[in-house]
Amino acid sequence: FDPETPLEETLRTMDYLVREGFVRYVGVSNFDVKQLEATWRTCEELGLEKPIVLQPPYNLLRRDIEVEVAPWCESHGMGVAVYSPLQGGLLTGKYSLGAQPPEGSRAAYNPIYRERWLTAENLQRVEKYREVAGQLGVDLRELAVAWILSHRWVSTAIVGASNPAQVDENV
Repeated sequence: FDPETPLEETLRTMDYLVREGFVRYVGVSNFDVKQLEATWRTCEELGLEKPIVLQPPYNLLRRDIEVEVAPWCESHGMGVAVYSPLQGGLLTGKYSLGAQPPEGSRAAYNPIYRERWLTAENLQRVEKYREVAGQLGVDLRELAVAWILSHRWVSTAIVGASNPAQVDENV
């Protein structure tokens, strides 16, 4: 959402791109319900193509979209393509309470990530999820992605990787 650009201008541009065949569909990223409502209403009033998908962050540690955003998308037939299902590696099991971040990891070189995500509370939650994964006979990464995909309103999960081995693990 760009508060500096009039919503109608953005939506007319997206509509043009679809109608001219430059893109098949459009989507939005990180919109809240108020922004989704304004987008939907404007598209209906002006007869414009509506976005068909929302791309929000969502994982076992970031679940705020469950309250309003996901139900809104589901009731409006909008797809949800979640990103950060592994929360930048935190839900892979590579980080542990009291241990230094592995060399080369996001937390090793990104102090903002460490401050925001490597909190005692999050690491304790990760440990509980790791225990659940063990009880189910899967690793933490598998649990995290399977949990995301188990939600009927999730269309897909955008899972990142830093190397080919991680791609294989994620698949």
